Amino acid sequence: FPGSTGLWLAGVIVSSAALLAALGAMELGPAPTPWLNALVHGALRSLACLAFMGLFITAGLRYGNRPSAAWRHLHPVSYDIYLIHLPLVVLLQLALLSVAVSIYLKFILTGLAAVALCWLLGRHVIEPHPVPAGGLLFTGFALGCLLIVG
Repeated sequence: FPGSTGLWLAGVIVSSAALLAALGAMELGPAPTPWLNALVHGALRSLACLAFMGLFITAGLRYGNRPSAAWRHLHPVSYDIYLIHLPLVVLLQLALLSVAVSIYLKFILTGLAAVALCWLLGRHVIEPHPVPAGGLLFTGFALGCLLIVG
């Protein structure tokens, strides 16, 4: 993957700062956002996401590409984590929506809880019982969507 971890970290800092500054300048609220604000927001958000991905990939290749106990436990359920993380993250975000704590703490709590829950579900539900877990996954995702919409 091109670039160093430090270069991607600098990209994360610059793009995140630009995104936060643009959001503050746009004063996003309940009123509809003009198309130019939406375009700038989308472009800056995409750049920040790309920078974060580059940082995570280069850091993972450099620091995480070696055997360890954590990787041994995560490896067998990595695909399961990929499949089930989205509905869990959305539900955790909804659960923390009205909690009066810092948005950064919410981000950390959601991330840690999602990884832990996904690993537990993958290891103790999906891996030993793949067929019923597939139905449960589909049902849980559908119910989560209905909960969000309703």
